Amino acid sequence: VTKLRHDGEVAFLGCANGSLVTLNLKTGESERLIGERPTALSKLALASDGNHLAVGWKNGDVALVALPSFQIVREQEGSNQSRQPSRVLNDLQMDVIGKRLAIHRNHGHFELWEWSCDENGVDPSATKVRTVSQVLTLRSASAISFGLPAEAILHGGLSEEFYAVHPLESSEHLLWTGRGRLNVFLNDYHQKVFYCGYAEGRIEARSPSGILLAECAHSLNPLDVTANSVHVTAFAISPDGKILLSGTADGEVRLWNAKGLRFLGVLHARDGRGAIASIDFSASGKRLVVHQALNQDAPGCGTILIDLR
Repeated sequence: VTKLRHDGEVAFLGCANGSLVTLNLKTGESERLIGERPTALSKLALASDGNHLAVGWKNGDVALVALPSFQIVREQEGSNQSRQPSRVLNDLQMDVIGKRLAIHRNHGHFELWEWSCDENGVDPSATKVRTVSQVLTLRSASAISFGLPAEAILHGGLSEEFYAVHPLESSEHLLWTGRGRLNVFLNDYHQKVFYCGYAEGRIEARSPSGILLAECAHSLNPLDVTANSVHVTAFAISPDGKILLSGTADGEVRLWNAKGLRFLGVLHARDGRGAIASIDFSASGKRLVVHQALNQDAPGCGTILIDLR
C-alpha cells in the first residue's frame, strides 16, 4: 500500500514484511521508518494537514505516526494469541480535518481515535491521543468511510447493505442497499459524493443519503457494459474532484469523469502482474503514485510514479 506526502516528493510504502519505508522520488533514496513485523502492513491514511500518518497491519495492530519526526505517538495491538477471537484489520480512515481516525477490525469491532497537538499546534510529536469510543456490531465491513457530517462512520461489506455507525451514541442504522459485495469505498468530502466499488466490477456514485447519482461497469471492454467485469480494488479522486481513478484486480487503472462516471481512458493498461492495491494523488494533483501488489513470479517494482504535468 502506498501514500504520497502532500508535496508529492516522498512516498510512504507499506511492505508485505510489515515494514514502513519512505522513498524520495527526487533522489531515489529510501529509508526504513518501521522495521519488519509478523504480518503485512496493509493500510495507510494520511491526515489532511500532513502532520500524521496512520499505519495498520493485517493482524489488527494500528499506530499513529507524527510527521516529519516519524515518532510513533500511539500504538495499539489488535490481536493477541491468548485472546480469542483475534481481531484482523479490515480498514482505517482519517476524517477530513485530520484529527480523528476510524478503525474497523473483524467481528464488527469499530474504534474511534481523536487527538490534539501541543498548545501552539506546531509540534505533531506532542500529540495527545485518546480513544473516544468503541462499538461492537454484528456486521463486519470490508471498507469504511467517515460520513457527512463526520459524526458517523459508514461501512459496507459482504452483504449489500450500507450502515452508519454513530460511535458516540453506540448506535447503528441502515442507510441504503447496494447491489453487490463492496470492495472499496471513497468519500469525496468536498463534492459530497460517495463512490462504491464492487467485486462484481460495478462502480456507483451516491449522495450522503444513498441516492444513486451515477453508475458504470468496470468491464474488460469499457465501451461494452455487458462484457465480463473485473474486481474494483482501489479508488482515488483528484484534488479538484473532477477525475475518479479506479484500479482493478488485473492491474488496470482507468480514468472517469467523476460527476457522471463517464469513461475517459486507460492510465495504466492491465498487465497480469497483480492487482492495483492503492492509488494516491499529491495535494497539487500533479503527481500520482500507484501501488501494484505483484504476483509472486512478476518481475519489476510494484510502485509506479506518474507525473501528470
